[in-house]
Amino acid sequence: MGEEINYLVSFSGELGTKQAGTQEALKELAVNNLKTRAAALGLELTLKEFGGRLLLGFKTFPEGLERFLATNPGLGRWARFYRVEDDFPFEALLPARPFTFEVYVTRWTGKEEKGRALEFKRRLLSFLEEEARVRLSAWDNHPPVHLRLELEAFEDGLFLLQNPRLGAGGLPVGSAGKALLLFSGGPDSLLSAWLLLRRGLEVALIFFSDGEALRERHLKEAASELAYFFPTGRLELFVLNYRPYLEALEREAPVRERCLYCKGLMLRLAQRVLEREGAQVLATGEILGEQASQSLMALRFTDPPSLVLRPVIAYNKEEVFKGLSSLGLKDLAERALPPCRFAPKRPRTAPKSPPFKAEKLWQKWAKRPFDLKKITLTYRS
Repeated sequence: MGEEINYLVSFSGELGTKQAGTQEALKELAVNNLKTRAAALGLELTLKEFGGRLLLGFKTFPEGLERFLATNPGLGRWARFYRVEDDFPFEALLPARPFTFEVYVTRWTGKEEKGRALEFKRRLLSFLEEEARVRLSAWDNHPPVHLRLELEAFEDGLFLLQNPRLGAGGLPVGSAGKALLLFSGGPDSLLSAWLLLRRGLEVALIFFSDGEALRERHLKEAASELAYFFPTGRLELFVLNYRPYLEALEREAPVRERCLYCKGLMLRLAQRVLEREGAQVLATGEILGEQASQSLMALRFTDPPSLVLRPVIAYNKEEVFKGLSSLGLKDLAERALPPCRFAPKRPRTAPKSPPFKAEKLWQKWAKRPFDLKKITLTYRS
């Protein structure tokens, strides 16, 4: 079985729908991203082609390896991979706890290869049956582990895949342009960043700072954790000093519509940063109906003329946390952030201000010079 720990990884099914030239370019980008990300995270990786898939080799089994394998946009199904020799150690496949199992022969090149796979399957099933029976006698009232094994038989050998799982899918990062995401460090913007990456977008973050030190510290910690998913292991964070604008909003905007004016102003300021930094589209973590500025009427009122992507617009909170849990970010997202002291007690969700009045104020405020810092954050920096 060799010294390396091996995994077999497929390309995203979405890549297979593209024209041949586009498909090859996207596959090359996905492979380059995989290599770059592994190096950024300190993973020693070997890589070679295997039947249209990627055979990855690791000298060690570092903590978090399977999280890494599951979170590469542009790559799909992945599984532990073994070459089956005559002395194959069945014990290496067994989980520590009681288990159930299923075994399939999924690929073969001819009758002889299929026959060899079926014979091995019979031996394997006999071993697993006996081991499962012994383990179930010590069942601890928790659900048993499920073991799925797939056999592939080709002229150059018999191969086994253990517990195939779905990867990130989607498109490789860098294949669809660049987005500037309004980022609060909360659960919705965290998940939005991941969903944008999975659609092939490079992502930069912009944070509108109200001067609250705890909020900014949490924000930077969240962004640093998020950098784990970026191919280079680092990301760009723009921090805009928003406090003077909040104070202007407090003086000049209708009190109950302050949140609506605030969101509209953020989007227009972000548009200026986007144009200066060469990004193509704005994005937010807004969920329909969750906040005063996120009702359908409010979204129509606050939207700038340019396109805004909202990856989680139709999610509910349970779905957001389920997504973050699968990424290992749930605990981070559950941290409480300080409330905004500028928010009114009874905010309106449907604006009464005429759009031309709001636009006039937005344009006046957005033209002001702003204090903007650009920070590069690396994973857990």
